Amino acid sequence: MKSYLRILSYFKKYWIYLVGVLFSTLFFTASNILLMPLVRNITSAIQGGATDNFHNWMIDGILLFFLQSFSKYGQAYLMAIVGYKTLRDIRIQIYRNLQMLSLDFYAKWRVGELISRTTNDTNLVQNTTIDLFSKLLPNLLTVVGVLVYLFRINFLFAASMITIIPLYTLFIGKVGIWLKFLTTKHREKLANMVVILQETLSNIRIVKSFTKERHEIKKYVEENNNNLRIEIQQVRIGELKEPIMSFLNALIVVFIFWIGGQQIIAGTLPPEKFAEFLTGIALLPGPILAISQVYINMQKSIVGADRFFELIDMKPSVKEKSNPIKLENVKGEIKFINVSFSYNKEDLILKDINLHVSPGEVIAIVGQSGAGKTTLINLIPRFYDTTSGHLLIDNTNIKDLSFSSLRNNIGIVPQETMLFNGSILENIMYGKNIATKKEEVITAAKAANAHSFISMFPDGYDTLVGDQGVRLSGGQKQRVAIARAILRNPKILILDEATSSLDTESERLVQEALERLMAQRTTFVIAHRLSTVIHATKIIVLKEGKIVEIGNHQELIKKDGIYKNLYNLQFKI
Repeated sequence: MKSYLRILSYFKKYWIYLVGVLFSTLFFTASNILLMPLVRNITSAIQGGATDNFHNWMIDGILLFFLQSFSKYGQAYLMAIVGYKTLRDIRIQIYRNLQMLSLDFYAKWRVGELISRTTNDTNLVQNTTIDLFSKLLPNLLTVVGVLVYLFRINFLFAASMITIIPLYTLFIGKVGIWLKFLTTKHREKLANMVVILQETLSNIRIVKSFTKERHEIKKYVEENNNNLRIEIQQVRIGELKEPIMSFLNALIVVFIFWIGGQQIIAGTLPPEKFAEFLTGIALLPGPILAISQVYINMQKSIVGADRFFELIDMKPSVKEKSNPIKLENVKGEIKFINVSFSYNKEDLILKDINLHVSPGEVIAIVGQSGAGKTTLINLIPRFYDTTSGHLLIDNTNIKDLSFSSLRNNIGIVPQETMLFNGSILENIMYGKNIATKKEEVITAAKAANAHSFISMFPDGYDTLVGDQGVRLSGGQKQRVAIARAILRNPKILILDEATSSLDTESERLVQEALERLMAQRTTFVIAHRLSTVIHATKIIVLKEGKIVEIGNHQELIKKDGIYKNLYNLQFKI
């Protein structure tokens, strides 16, 4: 319930709509309650043969039903606006927080799970929040108003009817507990289905290359069947409420007819009073069923709310200071001072790294897989924080710098180039936060050896690259990424296996572009192909998270150590 109250806090900014909902609710409740005396008057007019009054009462009935219908429309329409606006606000807040979270969060969570929580779970809550005001409030007021009126008509009848309410409450509460448990399982299964769908479609080439289509279909079918079993259980329990509550309502009606009929026969109860009371009884089942449905839906929505509030409440592990320093006039000097790092605060991936990089130096990082190469360069843009030690840029601790000024001065060209589903122009311009002229983009593309292939497309720079750049070759995507980095004009450059997956011709073009990009920039290069790092200013050899060798190519060859062995293995010396 705490999560649900938290959802209601989002309604504050839309109070003007809620005022409209309140007035519509009052009109709806009043029109329901006024039906009881209207039926009494019509019955009395029929008995007394008062034709004029009968016609007047019938006109009043038409007006009451008109008021009831349009006030119900007002409730639903205004509350739908509040519900959709609240849904938008919650989704934006989730997305904003996801953007702010550190990379370690994404190493633990599946993308499909995050998508499911942002879409499916928020939808579940949105529907119930609309019901809260458009169904629960008016029906609750109707039940209370009708009961008060019935007590005024006949205290004995009303009191006897109240005795059955605990049965309603017990039954509805039990159903709510069952459905809340099943809804938790249902949300988990839906999230698993989204995860399978997202992972399979994102890696469809791998699926097809290994002919695993049947395997993936089987996984998806099994998860769907698991979900179906839970959905059937939900329906079985959820739909059980209506026949049981209808039976309880029937018992009340039979009881009223039994007692009231005897009093009418005995002449102690006027027929019009009995008709008035029966009208009130007839008004109760619908609202009570609606209230029970809203309560059950609330139990379901609390599960969804708990799931997406978990995302909203997540805090980034890497935090910016409240008054950070802005990095300006960057030279590109970088110092690692006794830097150690662990993902889980226990097993160190990097151990006592000490490294001084002068402005404009090219630092190559080599070593076996798992040595900590990528982890080391991920510390520079502060994707992760050091577990111990200090990392300085131009003698300023990067923990004191603002994220924007730090990362705006760092260009990254990864091994697996990810492009957005837009045009080539948009993807290159993504590297710069301010308005950029197309001439600047073309200049950057030429420097990246990308302008020639871009010009060959019929739409040129407006060519759509497709999802994850699927319409471009690996070399073309890499050159677009390099153009993006050139346009950014960073003083610090990180190249993570930038040419490892390219053919010879593409590698040559990319390597030329990289050499232009690296000019007068402090550059970190991770490469398995040692031919690409021979001309580096310094080569760092990592082993089990430690720097075991450092020097240029000639110096390391003379040492006859790990680097020389790696070099000899690659070139079959």
